[in-house]
Amino acid sequence: MREESSSRLPWCVEYFLNVAYDDLRASKILYREGLYAQSLFMLSQAVEKALKSLASSRTPPRRNCVEFTREVGHKLIRNLFLPEAEEQAKRAAEVARELREKLGNEEVVSRLRSFGGFLINMFEGFIRYVPEYVKAVQFFKELYADLGRAVTAALDDEELINTVLKEASELVKEAEDFPARPELTEEDLREFYVFINRLSHLFSILGGDAEKIIELFKRYMPEIESLVIKMHLASGALFAIQLLFESANVSTISRYPEDANVGPKQIGSYAIAKSLEDLINVTESAIKIMQRSYKQLKELIEHNLRNQ
Repeated sequence: MREESSSRLPWCVEYFLNVAYDDLRASKILYREGLYAQSLFMLSQAVEKALKSLASSRTPPRRNCVEFTREVGHKLIRNLFLPEAEEQAKRAAEVARELREKLGNEEVVSRLRSFGGFLINMFEGFIRYVPEYVKAVQFFKELYADLGRAVTAALDDEELINTVLKEASELVKEAEDFPARPELTEEDLREFYVFINRLSHLFSILGGDAEKIIELFKRYMPEIESLVIKMHLASGALFAIQLLFESANVSTISRYPEDANVGPKQIGSYAIAKSLEDLINVTESAIKIMQRSYKQLKELIEHNLRNQ
């Protein structure tokens, strides 16, 4: 088994992105040959591996990221993203309760004011945000359960497929158009929850070295911000497609029949076959954005580490 690179960039992130693109190329070839079920399966593999590439960057230190992704299996949303979101919602609710208690203490409020009023505003904003986040996670959990009950019906739901395509295409367009050096205001950096989430990706890449991250962020903040946002937008597009594929059980039904009337041989007659080329194209754009952005982020970080 290959060892992790001596640099703190997990080798499997880039590796999985490259394999995801190879799977996508296979999907395109199979589509041109009219092998729609096989093309759909390889497309699902491309989406899955691209999302796993980012998930693997968050594996605990010294834990093999390949083993981690195998544990997750094909059901990324059910086995990884939903449990993480629920855990985050739980932690956020606990932090909000503690902050509410602290902000009820005049002595604490007075000390916070000495750092500037924006800190109190930031904490109060976080407290207001948490209930909405908790509700959103619960809504998504229920939506996922509802979609899962439909299973193969999702493959023939033209409206659902078009909605997923529209959402994914808009996110890809947003990622492509996002400026390389965005103009960031002080107000942007006060968006506590968003800012911390973006920083967490860098913490995973640099192994949690706070000093290096702070220095790196000071020197290259606009570039880093742009690259991380581009990756998040592109992965958001793939997440929408993964939700469709996972709810329709694509990884199984594109290979094995559920019964004599539902299986690989029937996929060509489903609505998803009509949209397969569009799904391939938007997935290709998203993976290319992730590959390009990750490469630039990696080069920037490794160049910085060499010069320290």
